[in-house]
Amino acid sequence: MKGLSELRVLLVEDNEIDARSLNRILDRDTSTSFHVEHVADLAGALASLDEGAYDCILLDLSLPDSEGLDSIDRIVAASPAAPIVVLTGYDDPAVAVQAVDHGAQDYLFKQTVDTDSAGRSIRYAVARHHAEHQLFAAQARLRIMDDRDRIARDLHDTVIQQLFATGMTLHATVEGVADEAVRATLTQCVDGIDVAIAQLRHAIFELHQPTDQLTDAIDEITRSVSASLGFDPDVVVNRSDNAMTVTSAIQRDMAATLREALANVAHHAEATATMIAVNVDEDRVTLEVSDNGRGARATEEHQDEFRGNGLLNMQRRALTHGGTFDFGTSPEGSTVRWIVPSD
Repeated sequence: MKGLSELRVLLVEDNEIDARSLNRILDRDTSTSFHVEHVADLAGALASLDEGAYDCILLDLSLPDSEGLDSIDRIVAASPAAPIVVLTGYDDPAVAVQAVDHGAQDYLFKQTVDTDSAGRSIRYAVARHHAEHQLFAAQARLRIMDDRDRIARDLHDTVIQQLFATGMTLHATVEGVADEAVRATLTQCVDGIDVAIAQLRHAIFELHQPTDQLTDAIDEITRSVSASLGFDPDVVVNRSDNAMTVTSAIQRDMAATLREALANVAHHAEATATMIAVNVDEDRVTLEVSDNGRGARATEEHQDEFRGNGLLNMQRRALTHGGTFDFGTSPEGSTVRWIVPSD
C-alpha cells in the first residue's frame, strides 16, 4: 500500500529497556523506514500528539500516569486519526479484544515481539485504520445521499404534485370568472405556481440526478388532467443522440403550454383520445398536442373562447424563446405545435 515505506511512530513506553529493544527491532525492518519518537508517560504522549501528527502509536498499557484501557480512550480522544498498537507484558487474548473494542488496531506481546511481527503489526494497523476511515467516510456519504434522495422524492411526489393540482384548479377557475382584473390575478397566481415548480425542480436536481426532468414534468401534468379529460393521454418523448439541453425556463414555459393545450381539449374538444409528442434534437424542442375532438366546428362556434383560453399565451411563450406556435384544426380534431430553438 502506498505510504507504508516510511512511517512516523510515537512510542509510549515507561520501561527504558523495552523502549530500546523496540527501537532496535524496528531499525532492522527492511520493508519500512520507521522514525520513532519515545515518551515515557501519557502526559508526554498527549503533548507530542498536540504538537504533531504520527502514522502510528505504540502504546504500553501500564504507564505511571495512566493504566489499561483508559490510556487508549485518552489517546483516541486526542488523536482519532492515528492508529494504535497496544503493548503489554501479559499475553491475554481478553485484553486484546477489549483494546480493539476501545479503538486499538492491533496488539503486541512484549516477550514475543520480533522484527517481523512488530513491522507487520504497525503496517497492518496503519492500513486497517486508513481503510476504516475510508469506509466510515463512504457510509457517511451514502447516508447523506439517502437523505438527499428522500428529500428529493418528498419534494417530487408530494409538494410538486400538490402545486400542480392547485395550478389546475386555478386554471379551471379562470374560465368562469367574468371580471378581467380577477382573471388577471388568477392567471398571475398560476404563473407563480409554474415558477415555484421550476425552482423546486432545480432544487431536486441539486439534491440528486433525476431520471428525466422533462418526462417527469409531462407525466405530472397528464396525471393531473386525466380526470378532466376522462382518459389518459398518450405520451411519446424522443431525443436525438446530440439533443440540446432543455433549460429550466424552456421546461417551465413548455409545461404551461401543455397544461393550456390539455385544458382546451378537456373543456371544448369532446375528444376521446389525445397524443402528446415531444421531440428534442440538437436544434430545437418541439411539443405537439393533438386530439380527435370536434376540431374545426368547435373553433368556429367558440373562437372567442379558444382565444381566451390560452392560445395567445402559448404563442407568447414560444416567441419569448425565439420560437413559433401553430394551432391547426380540421373536422378530425385539432393540433397545437409549439417549437423553441436551442439557446
